[in-house]
Amino acid sequence: MTRTTERNFRFRPAASAVLALGLFVLCLIAYAVFSSRVDRTRTYRIGVDNLHPYQFIGPDGLPDGFAVEALSQAARRCGIRLLWIAAPQGPDAALRNGTVDLWPRLRNAPQRNGVLHITAPWIRQSFCLLSRDFGASGKAPTRPLRVSRQPSAFIGSWVKRFVPGAVSFPKPDAMEAARAVCRGETDAAFLEARMAESLVLKRPPGCGEIPLKIVPIIGADILNGVGATRAAAPVADTLRE
Repeated sequence: MTRTTERNFRFRPAASAVLALGLFVLCLIAYAVFSSRVDRTRTYRIGVDNLHPYQFIGPDGLPDGFAVEALSQAARRCGIRLLWIAAPQGPDAALRNGTVDLWPRLRNAPQRNGVLHITAPWIRQSFCLLSRDFGASGKAPTRPLRVSRQPSAFIGSWVKRFVPGAVSFPKPDAMEAARAVCRGETDAAFLEARMAESLVLKRPPGCGEIPLKIVPIIGADILNGVGATRAAAPVADTLRE
C-alpha cells in the first residue's frame, strides 16, 4: 500500500464522521426552525377515516390504528395537542374546507401541489392481491381476472397498471372488496398489504373459514407523509421530524 493510499484510507472514517455530524446538526436546525413556528397554545385537528389498520374509529367511538398511535406519540413528545376528528369525506375535502388541519397519511399528487402541504415520507404502503387459496389442485381463476377494489380513481388506475387485462369491480371499501372474493364474485381483491393481513386475521362477515392467500405485487408501493393545510405545515413537519 502506498503512502498516499494509506493517508486516504486513514482519513476516510474521519470524513464520514464529520459528514454524519453535519447531517445531524442540520436535522437539529430544521427541527428547531419548524418547532419554533408551532403555536403550542392551540389544539390542532387531525382527520381520521375508516382505513384499517392505519386510522379508524373503534367500536368504543375513539380513534384507533397504527397511524393514530404513531402520530399521537410524536405529538406528546413535541408538546403538540391533537384532536382526532372523524372525516369520512377523506383528506382532500377535509383539508380544503378547513374541517381539519392535519391528515396522518398522504401521498404526493399533482392536484395537491401548491394547495396542501405534505411532509417527507414517514411510512410506506405496499399493495397485494387477496384471493381464495384453492391449493395446488384447485380450479384456476377466470380469465380475464376479476378484481374487486376500493372505489378511488387512483386505486382503479393501479389495478390497470399492475394487473393488466383485469376487469375491475369497485366496492365501497376494503372489507367489501374482500367479501366479494369470499363470495366468489371476484377472483382477487387489490388491497394495501397491511389491510389485507388485518382482514385475514379478523375475518369479515361471509369469509369465515374460507382459505385465503396474499400475493405481494412487486413495485406497487406508495410513500406517505403527514398532510396539512398550508397554515399547519410547520406542525406537520415538526411531527414528522
